[in-house]
Amino acid sequence: MNDVYGHTFGDLILKQLASQLKKLVRRYDTVVRYGGEEFTIISPGVDRSGGTKLAQRLLDAIGLYNFGDRAHMN
Repeated sequence: MNDVYGHTFGDLILKQLASQLKKLVRRYDTVVRYGGEEFTIISPGVDRSGGTKLAQRLLDAIGLYNFGDRAHMN
């Protein structure tokens, strides 16, 4: 994104993604960006099976979201 549309637009996408992730997890879960495009979700009390279900639910929901702005809708 940064290479094609610039860093300002890339930052917008990251902020939108973070916002969506926060909306999709429990209020006491923690969403952390720890790298360029990497996010971690700390979800206390969730076992491997629950984590897998959460990951799939997040992927499904994020896949439906239109990131960007009016000039660059994805």
